Amino acid sequence: MVHLRDIIDFRAFADEHAMLADLRKTGVETGSAVGQTVKSLLIFETTKQRSWLFITAAELVCIIDDRRRPAPSVRWTLPLRPGHNFNFVVGPHSEQSGSLEIDGKTILYSKRFFGDMPPDERILQGIKRVSIYEPETEHAA
Repeated sequence: MVHLRDIIDFRAFADEHAMLADLRKTGVETGSAVGQTVKSLLIFETTKQRSWLFITAAELVCIIDDRRRPAPSVRWTLPLRPGHNFNFVVGPHSEQSGSLEIDGKTILYSKRFFGDMPPDERILQGIKRVSIYEPETEHAA
């Protein structure tokens, strides 16, 4: 249920494209080539907060858009390095959401955004589409 105070007291959620433009201003490597892809994943949403992962050619960037704050903010970044294997830990949180840890950085995710696909697999798919990231593979003897 939406409460009147949610409509009156809080700003609107930031636009995805405006957040990307703000990221570029902060110096996050988003790629300079025309048409270079930046993948955005909305991973968590309540009436007051959204959490996004922006996947650039060089970094995984977590942005929290909390309507109670003046503007969205970068919560953390992780570099995308060839040969690096991300350590994902997916855990429970509530009926609607789960907890996701990526290399020690924790964030909540909304289960409805991921369907049957585990969130770590969806994130790795996005990373592989955008960056030069390739996990280290084990070689058979």
